[in-house]
Amino acid sequence: MVANFVANIESTYALNNTLVRAKCLKVLHQSENCLDYIGYQYHEATKCLVHAKRDNLYFVRCIYTNGKYVQSAISIEHHDVPSPPGTTRILIHAGSGWVMEPYQGSESQTMVTYVAHVWLAVPFSMTMRERGTFEATMMLH
Repeated sequence: MVANFVANIESTYALNNTLVRAKCLKVLHQSENCLDYIGYQYHEATKCLVHAKRDNLYFVRCIYTNGKYVQSAISIEHHDVPSPPGTTRILIHAGSGWVMEPYQGSESQTMVTYVAHVWLAVPFSMTMRERGTFEATMMLH
């Protein structure tokens, strides 16, 4: 199922070409239907002569119930994991995550809903907001 791909922090490299480093820092709870962990990601993007660096530290809860997989994340701060110098911390607000369920009852197809409520720490124009591209947003000052 798609949920196995999304829950695996290593698979995030396939979803984002600006990702340099991603790791699970600590598993807080794990059971058959639930996983709680703290994760970290570091992103870099270069466009022309502009080089942007972003990171995020977050808490993730993954739950599998009633045939649905739900993964939700929220940013956290911890004194042991400061942002590297010259790096801007991305904020993930409560309510961001994935909801996955079989598409029309099919075992071979999955309906995926992605909800993102983030602050990328950069001002951007309405044109960029409409385009919604993470890479373009990372490059703006």
